[in-house]
Amino acid sequence: MARTKQIICKCGCGRKKDVRVADINRGWGMFFSKSCKARHQGRRHPYAEKTRSSENDYRSYEEGFHPHDTYSLGQE
Repeated sequence: MARTKQIICKCGCGRKKDVRVADINRGWGMFFSKSCKARHQGRRHPYAEKTRSSENDYRSYEEGFHPHDTYSLGQE
């Protein structure tokens, strides 16, 4: 039988779970569930809900707008 250790969820919900020690050593098993991990990552990455001001959303045709440039594809 694999060794286990009880962890408290890192997202702050307070739920506990038994996790294999090998998984803890890999960096896994810090959260109770996938939804807890998603909740934690949403707090950690404020750019996930990034908003732009309306004047910077699109380039005008006078600036050399092209539908396949990096800005239009969201890579800028």
